[in-house]
Amino acid sequence: MWENHKPKSKYAIVLVGSTCYLPGVNGIVNALDYYGNNIDLHLIYDDDLPKEYEEKLKNSDLNYHLILQPFSVLIEQMISEWPKFSPRNKYHEHTYIRYWYLTKIKDDYRVTSCPDADSIIVNNITPWFEMVEGTRYLLTAQHLFKWREIEEYDESNLLTELPVFNHPLICDPQVWSDIFTKMFERESQFHESDMRCLNRVMLLNNRFKDVIPLLDCQWAGKYIWYGRLIERKLGNKWYLLGFPNVFRVNIIHGKWWGRGFRLAQLRGAAPENRETMKQNLDLIVRMYKRLNEEWKVKWPLPPEFQ
Repeated sequence: MWENHKPKSKYAIVLVGSTCYLPGVNGIVNALDYYGNNIDLHLIYDDDLPKEYEEKLKNSDLNYHLILQPFSVLIEQMISEWPKFSPRNKYHEHTYIRYWYLTKIKDDYRVTSCPDADSIIVNNITPWFEMVEGTRYLLTAQHLFKWREIEEYDESNLLTELPVFNHPLICDPQVWSDIFTKMFERESQFHESDMRCLNRVMLLNNRFKDVIPLLDCQWAGKYIWYGRLIERKLGNKWYLLGFPNVFRVNIIHGKWWGRGFRLAQLRGAAPENRETMKQNLDLIVRMYKRLNEEWKVKWPLPPEFQ
């Protein structure tokens, strides 16, 4: 483990990163500083992360507390604790290790979160942490295009629909650590994906009632396909806003740094929305460039970005 000497916050983000997700990882690293977030970052980094990038992080002057944890060490500890865990592939391990790690730091923080590494933060999201501090509630995203009233769900629905996304999961880790632990108990039996396991454990323990779903315009997933984004410079920082209601976007989800990914998603848009979506993607691409190549930890975007 390595950590810088900046003051510790009562809030923390746990992020798992590897080379293939580096544009998202570095975007989050810089965005927390760029937008003045008062949130610690625990970066669990895979062995394939470039050593040069690791050194850049250690030599950076980020204005928040940064902790670097090697994935290879933590995964051994996790599997020794949960020997029936199925290490099917790196992705499965990366997704589950977040929940295990949250249970290990639950006494150190009042609120935690574990966004995916293919997210980009485009605002100060500290108020979300302040909102759930001292409550039983978990703030997270709706699962893309599928949503119904919580009371309508039973276990059979979860075969085809998952109401709750597995990130950003902003919550009091002491209140929710039992759910994260029960996920490992269930995974040891059924070896499900983390999102399916999370939804089933919430349902079986009557915890859906404590979930507050973020509006899609705040945590921009499907909004990109049908809504319009605009960019504004406020002070000396760039922000993305929804139009025409001019709400501020906080997080955008998706591997939008990859040109192939963007084109594939664009083809899935309704014909009448394609031009709007293309304009949205141009703005998101610009934001990735700013946060990767123009802020403190500068790292070039990959060729597929173009």
